[in-house]
Amino acid sequence: MANTQQPMVTPAALGASLAAQRKALGYTQGQTAALVGLNTKTISHLENHPQKASVDTLFKVLAALNLQLALQQRATGHTAQGEW
Repeated sequence: MANTQQPMVTPAALGASLAAQRKALGYTQGQTAALVGLNTKTISHLENHPQKASVDTLFKVLAALNLQLALQQRATGHTAQGEW
């Protein structure tokens, strides 16, 4: 993934970033799932509906994709519709 420090402010952005990283690593959804003991359907669901995923699932997939979660203070200003 070219820019790994992009803010995730919508579920769609998170799902797209996870899918992009998976593809950049050359993994299928099935391969990613197998790395952390999940079903392929779970990876698909996370990429397409991340707002419904458990924190546990998110962290397993982050680990499989060699990513980590970093929290930072949000820039002040108006929050766009659809942002978390």
